[in-house]
Amino acid sequence: MISSNHIIYELYNKLNDTLIKQDLFKVWYLYNNGGIYFDISSILNTNINYILIYDYIFSNDIKNNISSLFMFNKHKKDPYIYNYLINICYNIFTSVYDDYFMISNPKLIIKYISENNIKLLEL
Repeated sequence: MISSNHIIYELYNKLNDTLIKQDLFKVWYLYNNGGIYFDISSILNTNINYILIYDYIFSNDIKNNISSLFMFNKHKKDPYIYNYLINICYNIFTSVYDDYFMISNPKLIIKYISENNIKLLEL
């Protein structure tokens, strides 16, 4: 039996786009371990304790666009993050490369957030 980690590894190796590789890895990591992803260019404008009361948080950037510059997932193996990860993998597997923003970033995040009532944090 092939593990899901092996499938994700194969999809990761299929990619030529570094940004999509980064998105796939960070969502895979957050799914398996929980935690916070914080892009080096991000500035946190709130107390970290405010973040920890939620189960999940994604961020808005300064222009109020949804982004994956900051992602927080409190629980390992969370089914909502799993669903987001599966959507990314499906988009890679089916080669939906004509629209990068639907593979793993803003459009997919907006869809995921609206379906799961997830908190947005303004960075």
